[in-house]
Amino acid sequence: MKNWIIAVMVLVALLGLAWVQVYLLRVGLLLEKARFDPKMAAVLEQANISIEKSEEVRAMVIEAYRDTVQREEVRRPLRDSLEDILSRELLSRGISVDFALTLWDGYEKQAVLTFPGADRSDQPAYQHYQRTLYGRIGADCGCRPVLEVQVTNLLGYLLGRLTSLIVLSVLFVGLLAFSLGWLIIKTNRLRKLDQVKNDFINNLTHELKTPAFSTSLLLRLLSEALSGKKTEKAAEYLALLERENEQLKDHIEKVLELASLESGQKHIQARPIHVHELLEEVCLDYARKSEEKEGRLEFQLDAANDLAELDSAHVKNAVQNLLENALKYTDKPPVIRVSTHNAGPFIHIRIRDRGIGIAPEHQKKIFDKFYRAPTGNLHEVTGFGLGLHYVRQIVQAHGGRIQLQSKPGEGSEFELIFNLAGKEAIIE
Repeated sequence: MKNWIIAVMVLVALLGLAWVQVYLLRVGLLLEKARFDPKMAAVLEQANISIEKSEEVRAMVIEAYRDTVQREEVRRPLRDSLEDILSRELLSRGISVDFALTLWDGYEKQAVLTFPGADRSDQPAYQHYQRTLYGRIGADCGCRPVLEVQVTNLLGYLLGRLTSLIVLSVLFVGLLAFSLGWLIIKTNRLRKLDQVKNDFINNLTHELKTPAFSTSLLLRLLSEALSGKKTEKAAEYLALLERENEQLKDHIEKVLELASLESGQKHIQARPIHVHELLEEVCLDYARKSEEKEGRLEFQLDAANDLAELDSAHVKNAVQNLLENALKYTDKPPVIRVSTHNAGPFIHIRIRDRGIGIAPEHQKKIFDKFYRAPTGNLHEVTGFGLGLHYVRQIVQAHGGRIQLQSKPGEGSEFELIFNLAGKEAIIE
């Protein structure tokens, strides 16, 4: 089953779980509301008893029903008294809510006295609780008094009762969503890694098959030359065999060297060497290769101090990799410039070419293992995607750093920075 199908299934399951959690939250709210309603009925029942027992409050309620003008001197004391009674009853039952009051005429179906905050126009009906005030009040005022309590923050109160369940639900759903995102990212990385692995195997097979096939052919030709006693041809075939064998060994050595560096089994054996001598030795062969392609290799060794503690074999291989790329990744006669200079306690080695360059979106990945940037029309360029990764590993193993500047169509410049011998500067 494809990975994206699994991801879709997990996403659907996650959305379904989220819907179930919302549904359960709604059920929980309804259950809490069902538990809250009897408590409010009991509060209003007890408030009715308290009003009946208080001569002062009962008189104010009767006056409110008789006072059609609704004077403030009637409203305020009555509101304070009723709020005090209701607050006591609510707190005695462990209920902490905000509320507003309205007095209704049960016969006329109209509000007699509306206190601030009590507005039925935009409030849901489930927030309103009513109680007809039985007793002497109705007889004395000749009316049917109804006390209405509007719980203004009822939804918040009910949600507060479910806080622990809501927090746990959100936490677990969030954890599942995070896990899904992480799974998608890891799956995408594994897919890319699998593609890179297949490309590496294909490249490695191609690179090893070529010298192996050439060796097999040369061995047959050598056998024929020896049987015919053609010594000159035999010597030529032997030289070609040796070259193919060296190429095969070089491919194998690249893979093994990188593996040993990353596993920590092979350590850098640094000693003081003159960088200019190392560069001249390496570049001699590549200057000839550049001329064969109608190009050139230039030197500008300006470093006054070129003595650095390096592993000459590894640094030589790193420089060779950069020069090899400069020769391969170009669509015109190669022009390579190798230069050095000092900056503080460091020596900088720059290798610049005028090749096809590297696009900005590939420059951050170019040093990753097995990564190969697209080469446009240069389809004949082969490789493992290990060269630049190996160069970075070598430079970092020496405590140095590597920098890249490149523009498509204008070429690339790689700069290797190492500590000078006897200097204890740390390159960040």
